Amino acid sequence: IAAMAMLASLFLPWANADTIGASMVPWDFIKQLDPDIDTAKRFVTDSPPEVVAFAATFVLAGLYAIFAGIGLPSRLLALLAGGTAAGLIGLAAMRLKDTAARYGLPVPDLTDLQELSKVAPDYLGAGAFAWSGGAVVMLLAGLLGFGRR
Repeated sequence: IAAMAMLASLFLPWANADTIGASMVPWDFIKQLDPDIDTAKRFVTDSPPEVVAFAATFVLAGLYAIFAGIGLPSRLLALLAGGTAAGLIGLAAMRLKDTAARYGLPVPDLTDLQELSKVAPDYLGAGAFAWSGGAVVMLLAGLLGFGRR
């Protein structure tokens, strides 16, 4: 279910359109790309590593969903998908804090989850919550394992 949440986030808005002014749905960007090998190669070579890692989380979640669907869940795939996403979330939080400080903008305390839960819906859409929530569950599943049947 966590992998499916990450995949579903491709089709959901990642930003709160009321606050940001645009909903930013990843699938809208993907539809504009030419789906051929040359485009994929250019994407990997020309994009920043963080963007490639972000795209990789969807591929890893998709592979996990396929394997889990045929009864072969992989802790390694869960760990890679969730761990990569968690790392990207941490990197984004650090960069947000540094950038806001540079411009003198207020930033909520990133260690206060209660404050974050109040502020985040003002800026983030359902896609960001589905992706990050799915990533946390995938990371935990990769670390702790799966229950036995």
